[in-house]
Amino acid sequence: MKSFIRLSCAVATLALVLSYSPRRATVAAPLPQATTTQTFVATEAILHSPASHNPARRFIAVGTFYDTTVNATYTTSHGYINFGQITLPANAQVHDVRLQLNIYASNAAGIEAYVAKTTSAWDENTSAPWDSQPTFTGDYGGYVFPHYNSNAGPTMVEFDLDVSVLDFLDDAGNEGIALVPVN
Repeated sequence: MKSFIRLSCAVATLALVLSYSPRRATVAAPLPQATTTQTFVATEAILHSPASHNPARRFIAVGTFYDTTVNATYTTSHGYINFGQITLPANAQVHDVRLQLNIYASNAAGIEAYVAKTTSAWDENTSAPWDSQPTFTGDYGGYVFPHYNSNAGPTMVEFDLDVSVLDFLDDAGNEGIALVPVN
């Protein structure tokens, strides 16, 4: 069986949520620290598969799905999401990083995908063949998506990412993240 998840590719529905507090000097009895939560909304998002790189689609399919745009065949796809440069105060101590996505559908339970660092340039408005797709590396956290039927509309899922994802997302020239299916 071919498995995929279908996510909204409307950038306003893709968010990175960070919780952090100011780093304090060590004291004998630490004082409680106020935690700040900040949400960063995506600036770009695309679907990329061997058959299509279509910025006009309203969804990102991650996994293997039946693509009718070219030869009506099964194809594997990745999602690419860019949040731009993530800037936090210099003294921020990050407690957690969560990715929020709106899921429209999945055709099976237990579809797993992970987040990787995108290591080459991409543009949501430019078509590119599969063999020149953006490259990615690493594993910063994943999620096992449940079966979901979108008759009632999309639903939001949120999952934790490794805090080290910020090591590259705070660079001005970062290319964002890839959402990659686990085989």
